Amino acid sequence: MHNVRLDDLVRYLYGELNAEQKKAVESALEADPELRDKMKTLSASKKRLEALSFSPEESTIDNILAYSKKLKSGKS
Repeated sequence: MHNVRLDDLVRYLYGELNAEQKKAVESALEADPELRDKMKTLSASKKRLEALSFSPEESTIDNILAYSKKLKSGKS
């Protein structure tokens, strides 16, 4: 039995574990097919999130710039 939790897998995925923790997670992944499935799901989710692109609407940018110009000129 292992003591690897979901947050350990997330930290492993993002490279946030020290050497000892990393080794423990890797050993648990080798021994537990269910844990490997969770890791595959997390990894796929991370890749999908990284592929997303967000940008504001043109009108939003225009509104922000207009408001900023108003503030700069002292008109609120």
